[in-house]
Amino acid sequence: MKSQITRRQHFVPRFYLAQWENANGKVIVHDLADDSTDERNPKNILWEEYYYEEDPAAPDNRVEDILGKVETDAAVVFNKIRSFEDVDPNKTAERLNSGLSSDDIQVIRRFAAHQYFRVPGAIDHKRFELQPSGIPDSVKEMELNPGRFVESGVAYLEDVFQKLRMLLFVSSGHDYITSDWPCFDMSDSDDAPLLGEDLGTKSGVFAYFPISPRVAAVLFSPQLSDVTSVAASLLQTQVTTRVQPNSEIKNQNTLVIQKAERFVVAREISSWIFKIASTRKKGRPTKV
Repeated sequence: MKSQITRRQHFVPRFYLAQWENANGKVIVHDLADDSTDERNPKNILWEEYYYEEDPAAPDNRVEDILGKVETDAAVVFNKIRSFEDVDPNKTAERLNSGLSSDDIQVIRRFAAHQYFRVPGAIDHKRFELQPSGIPDSVKEMELNPGRFVESGVAYLEDVFQKLRMLLFVSSGHDYITSDWPCFDMSDSDDAPLLGEDLGTKSGVFAYFPISPRVAAVLFSPQLSDVTSVAASLLQTQVTTRVQPNSEIKNQNTLVIQKAERFVVAREISSWIFKIASTRKKGRPTKV
């Protein structure tokens, strides 16, 4: 066991949140429960004490260390993506098309798979799905321990993520925002996707993942017969880029707000975030 145990365990990594740092080196946290904003250092938000430990009374950081390796690899690729950004979004798109290797894409998919499962929102969602299952609460809660949940979830779904095609959107102006549930399912139907079950297997289900204020990813299955017309034209490549108009960015940011448990992260204060949030059910309190 290492000599120092990490107590503050982030469910949204610091390096990822740092993509939204402003000129002060801080991010703007919009609290959807309190309708308040705060400027915070990424290292001080979206963590819980001993979050991934099976026994918080005897923490060993086993899962925390696994996630740390995933984050270290992803941070290199995310920094690479940031280096491609240009004031001309078309140049950014061209650099992403030519500059990302197969290994880079694999790292992004792996990070997305982990981020999909490791947040409180995903665990609460799965708890809700399991309500009619008849599984004893004690068994459910044991399996829904965050450390166990992310490990078993990724083991079950990482191969699916690695087979997904990736479309990288490049902003033409407006920022992409993110939240305390940054990588999530979306569906073309009125039915919400089953967490960990429908992605890659059910038509019309895609994963959305903001990468930075300038770049966002959509991951979708090439096997589905009725993917969107945009996605259908991209099936010959592992990753494709497209410059996105502000109207589409607004729609995707709306999805982020609706999916967030409680906190939305951006580079700037936006009253529009609270306007959209006022129409949704607010999430459970989470440590910020």
